Amino acid sequence: MLIVHVIADLTKGGAELMMKRLIESHKDSTQFQHHVISLRSPGRIGPELEAMGVSVEALGMRGTMEIPRVVWQITKRLRQLRPDVLHAWMYHANLLGGLAARLAGVGPVIWGIRATRFDATMGVSRATALLRRLSALTSGFLPSAIVYVACAARAAHEEIGYAIAKGMVIPNGYAEPKRYQKKATRISFGVPQQAVVIGSVGRFNEAKNPLGFIEAASDVAMRHPTAHFLMVGRGITSCNRTLVRWIEKKGLTAKFHLVGEQNDVGACYAAMDVFCLHSVTEAFPNVVAEAMNANLPCVVTDVGDAALLLDRAGIVVPPGSSSTLALAINKLIEAGPKARMRIGSLGRERIKTSYSIGSVVHRYEELYRDLVEHPHVLTGRN
Repeated sequence: MLIVHVIADLTKGGAELMMKRLIESHKDSTQFQHHVISLRSPGRIGPELEAMGVSVEALGMRGTMEIPRVVWQITKRLRQLRPDVLHAWMYHANLLGGLAARLAGVGPVIWGIRATRFDATMGVSRATALLRRLSALTSGFLPSAIVYVACAARAAHEEIGYAIAKGMVIPNGYAEPKRYQKKATRISFGVPQQAVVIGSVGRFNEAKNPLGFIEAASDVAMRHPTAHFLMVGRGITSCNRTLVRWIEKKGLTAKFHLVGEQNDVGACYAAMDVFCLHSVTEAFPNVVAEAMNANLPCVVTDVGDAALLLDRAGIVVPPGSSSTLALAINKLIEAGPKARMRIGSLGRERIKTSYSIGSVVHRYEELYRDLVEHPHVLTGRN
């Protein structure tokens, strides 16, 4: 069975990594073959997929004016490849890939959706908002199935008109984590060995609310002088003058470690004692699952499926309240190492039993087979 994936880009985001894990799980398979088309660039993941023997094409799309060219290129390629399934990931790829599949006369088509909130204040452009509305209008006939990464994402999209009968939720899946030495990872990031480290992973973006984390850190540091804060993600560096000014204003320069985007995020989790999600919007927060998989107790804001994912492995707080965030972090610090280890173990077990990569891949395989064997039957199931 040939699956052609169409995706907006191949940078290291949640959708890209889940697609990579799915493809990687089939590298020795005699049943599934994958081909990837990126609307924009090959990014970092393109070469990694090619190293596994997967064909990757990047179309170099730079803006909306190139949509006709890109749709035509995908259409021609699909006519050549004749895939059994077209699996699109995220809004642009969903709509353009779906249109190309219909023009090429191939299918079925799966749409993948990973966003929840639609606020313009969260950095959603007018073009993306229009794209989402167009997708809602065409969701009754372009896709055969719509896969949401989170229950919250499904509810939000069906509320604005996405086809209810075609929707289902398949979360991200996770493999066994690598083992790291905490001492070595702390040395590499310049973090004191005796510190209690509260960590954060996410790009510099208003939706991630980095200022809220810094404000909470100020309260935590006053109560716990040994607390240090490790921030990881695109744009999270000492070159980011806005971020640095926020930290300087709180007098926390010596307490913060800004390490930017990392190829091996697992090493970052190993340096932490507590993980913090401080976003004001998410769908399925990949970083929380990764932290749980690394045996970390978590403090998360109640966004998307974060609370559902966390269960008993930490504390859930309202989004946008730095004081409540600080109280929750303080609670985990004061609980002590043994209690944090016990809470972290609950999270690790939850990922193993409910979010393993094997179980998630199995659900995608079932979906592929169902759509190929029954292409005219709507597949809406949870």
